[in-house]
Amino acid sequence: MSAEVTITSDFDEKWKEFEKRVKDAPGQILEEFGEEFRTSLAETTPVKSGRASGSWNASLNAPDLTVQPEGYENPGGAYLDGNSNLRGARDGDTVYITNAIDYIDELNSGSSRQAPAGFVEAEVASARDRIMQIVERIRSRS
Repeated sequence: MSAEVTITSDFDEKWKEFEKRVKDAPGQILEEFGEEFRTSLAETTPVKSGRASGSWNASLNAPDLTVQPEGYENPGGAYLDGNSNLRGARDGDTVYITNAIDYIDELNSGSSRQAPAGFVEAEVASARDRIMQIVERIRSRS
């Protein structure tokens, strides 16, 4: 029994688009994962003023150690305006997710009732599943 394959006239054009998506996928994965991970950490960080949750940064190839200034108020705690630093991520780049606020270790040790001790480690532990979800989303766009 033989199989027959029909190739439409736009095959070459579609193949080029598919190749581009596959080639760009590592960068897309880095960009999407970095943004989602940073946002997730911001959402799980205990909030008094919002300064700590607002000081999560995502950057490529070097840590971004900037923090929100004293007096920064974001009582909702969500720092969802994001970092555009991850746009253009490529295969081989390193994504840094940082928070250089001077009391982030204290918060992660459980000093607030709003989040359990080790909330950062819990987010890191779920990273593999999150990456696989992003990979599947990118594949479905192809």
